Amino acid sequence: MGFEVRAVRPEEREACLDLWCRVWSENGRGFFHRYLYADETWLPHYTQVGVLDGKIVSAVQIVRRKVACGEIWLTMGGLANVATLPEYRGQGYNTACLKRALAIMEAEGMDFSALSTGIPGYYERIGYTVFPLPEVEGAVRQPLPSGSADIGVRAARADDLPIIRAIYASYNRYRPLTLERTQSYWSYWIGLSEERDPKEVLVGLDREGHVIAYLCYSTFEREGQRYGEVREIGLADMASAQAEQALFNLLATLCWQEEIGFLRAHIALDPEVCSALERILEKPIPGYHRSGMLRLLHRTELFQKLLPRFEQRWIEQGCPAGRVSFETPYGPISLEGAGEALILRRMEEGEGVLPQVHFFQLLFGTVRPHHVTEDGAQRRFLEALFPRGKAPVFYRADGF
Repeated sequence: MGFEVRAVRPEEREACLDLWCRVWSENGRGFFHRYLYADETWLPHYTQVGVLDGKIVSAVQIVRRKVACGEIWLTMGGLANVATLPEYRGQGYNTACLKRALAIMEAEGMDFSALSTGIPGYYERIGYTVFPLPEVEGAVRQPLPSGSADIGVRAARADDLPIIRAIYASYNRYRPLTLERTQSYWSYWIGLSEERDPKEVLVGLDREGHVIAYLCYSTFEREGQRYGEVREIGLADMASAQAEQALFNLLATLCWQEEIGFLRAHIALDPEVCSALERILEKPIPGYHRSGMLRLLHRTELFQKLLPRFEQRWIEQGCPAGRVSFETPYGPISLEGAGEALILRRMEEGEGVLPQVHFFQLLFGTVRPHHVTEDGAQRRFLEALFPRGKAPVFYRADGF
């Protein structure tokens, strides 16, 4: 019968779950079950399996998601559950599944692909690039400063979830890389539903008892130290000072309630967030989370989709002359400001081409133009195309 790569068949879904559970026994069947039975976007060809002599020996899962990018939404093709049974590794079966998954995402016009991994070299060979996301950590101040009496904090309840979802949508509107979450996604991926009170979620309340903020966290022990991780926050529309105070009260309550000595924050580092963390941590230590990888899925399509926004920004900034070129897995692409037009061109290999990761970093706001070029004219050109916006974040709960 030989080896083939194809879409999973309905009657093979349980066998696919068996494979994933064997490779990642610590996750449990329910973790993988949602991909094949609870994802509203799932289609059989989004689960590509490698079949050897009638047996599923390898698999790759595509997850189709909408992510924010300023004023527009992009379609992301996430790769999840990339696995091969141990006794069949090293024979190219999973690489064949990955290449088929890439072809499907390309054919369906998805804008870019994302994944999370501890072995980046495995994916760099097929065009992915490490995409570092900023984070902050540090020892918690002892004693903690006092918070504001105007903002209360309590554990979240099931009946808080509608307002938590509304705060999420508002707080993350236009925020680069955040996902559009459906109600079923909240239940099966985020683990929050009206059926039970959520665990490890705090809410902030105004004087009238209305929920105006929330914080999701986790804790663990390491070498006798109690650690806390802030996995997600949401702040209702409010003045910056009130937002900073609401977050501070949430963080202080978390550290006091869970007796946390060291805190790590994987959240969007807006100014009010940084201010609250500076009050909580003795010495905030900036760093980067480097498990995420991104990849363009076409040479020109995403640039063409963004071109009207680029051109509008460029005109608003006085049409500064300039040119920038980026690598893609399909060959370089350039944007050039000439006269009154912004021109997109394919180009041959040449000097001065910025790596693919710099395009994603500029697009999603993790770096500014002066971080990627020393050329003054090119920097002004990039500042026109990529203005500063909300701080980006990809929440851990949205991982694949």
